[in-house]
Amino acid sequence: MTTLSCSCGLVATTRRNPFAGLGLAERLALVEAAWSVEDGFLVLELDGAWHPAHGEPDEACVLLADLDEVDATAGLGTEEAARLRAALAGARLGGLDLPLPHEAEGLRVRVRPAREFAPALLVTAEDADGPALDAVVAAPADVPSAAGEVLAAVVALHARHGRAGLVALDRLAGRHPLLDAVAAVERALAAHAA
Repeated sequence: MTTLSCSCGLVATTRRNPFAGLGLAERLALVEAAWSVEDGFLVLELDGAWHPAHGEPDEACVLLADLDEVDATAGLGTEEAARLRAALAGARLGGLDLPLPHEAEGLRVRVRPAREFAPALLVTAEDADGPALDAVVAAPADVPSAAGEVLAAVVALHARHGRAGLVALDRLAGRHPLLDAVAAVERALAAHAA
């Protein structure tokens, strides 16, 4: 079952599979160009013909379909399915690879595709006490290096200020670009310590 979501607010499920009848090369091309890919799941942008039947698509509609590797590999042989599953590994946004999660000294920071109708990253961090950061960041044109910069900034903030730095960042992240919010937290915590 494929879930269709439109930026106009309409949501539907369908048994139609965007991969039905396509060969491996065509499916791999769709995965490569997918809105996002994350650990066996992908989001495809579809045209207005897929719009939920209970509403007409508008020019501004962005229609996304959530699929999993079962949908993506339906009808393929064993070897072809394995190749497609390999293409669905890791995390990508707009066809560009995102950095691997950072895991060290009790901290786990991940940068992954956000479930948004505009390209965006979801940055999460947790430590031994649980989740401390959950922020959506608009994706810049240079997604991989920006995602790496964000990941490095969050790790560095935690190294200097621990959980308090991440919690303060979480409060600011929704109102400011994440790197600006990191700088503001650094200034505030430095002033407080002085």
